[in-house]
Amino acid sequence: MNLADRYRPNRWSEVIGQARAVAVLDRLRERGGLAGRGYWISGRSGTGKTTIARLLAREVAPPFATVELDAQALTPAALRRIEDECAGKPLGGRGWCYVVNEAHGLSCDSVRKLLTMFDELPAFVTWIFTTTTQGQARFDGMADDGPLLSRLTALELQADPIALAARAQELARLEGLDGQPPQAYQALLLRLKCNLRAALQAIESGAMLVADKPVEPEPPEPDEPPDSPVGPSKPNLPKAPTCSAPADPVAGWRQITARLGGRCIRCGEAVKPGEVVGHNQQVGVLCAACWRRKTDGQTT
Repeated sequence: MNLADRYRPNRWSEVIGQARAVAVLDRLRERGGLAGRGYWISGRSGTGKTTIARLLAREVAPPFATVELDAQALTPAALRRIEDECAGKPLGGRGWCYVVNEAHGLSCDSVRKLLTMFDELPAFVTWIFTTTTQGQARFDGMADDGPLLSRLTALELQADPIALAARAQELARLEGLDGQPPQAYQALLLRLKCNLRAALQAIESGAMLVADKPVEPEPPEPDEPPDSPVGPSKPNLPKAPTCSAPADPVAGWRQITARLGGRCIRCGEAVKPGEVVGHNQQVGVLCAACWRRKTDGQTT
């Protein structure tokens, strides 16, 4: 399961960046409930149309009485079957809910049939239309989309790169995939036109990971000056030991304290900031466990 599906909001409090749309639904809920209405949810790809549609559907109908379909499948014949089906409540359910995706693709004949159905919409039937088309729908073969849209509650979703970037970084941290500052996530969301789903796919591919930078070694102590030609020479006393990284069987490896997150090149486990790890500038990073095994001579 990808990150977008794994972390899809399951309650209204988890919806990010759509306070205006959620506030509209809160007011409708207080004024008599959300069922028995039609909704037109529009917004860019990846801004939460499907999430809000499914949360809304869950509130007005049970899963077995919720139907999700594409606009092209909603023919006049299909609408007549739905009309017959909605003559009464589903057995053991609160009501019916129909979610129509890519609603701007509705045909002229289907829109005309929907107009007659919405004139006498039962209180236990809810319609939800989603579309990436902002503003006017311009249904196929119709010069005016106002008659249908005027019967629906419009929920135009916002594209908030700051809120979406904060959510993306939060999920990246949970998955051990975070290695960039907040500005990098904001830039990613802007580049992807605030498509959070696409941003999470990029994060899952490692777009926000960076290689750990090794700790700079201490500069070597200056050499002893040559003996003066005049006077006795200084005795050759041993130098005081200096603190350095543990030796490693393979040249180029050193022990560091990780500054940023990453993944071990051997086992794939996440490397956390502050962890003592092995680093090779040409190869990559070994996590603490793999580094211990390496320095103990258990691996080559």
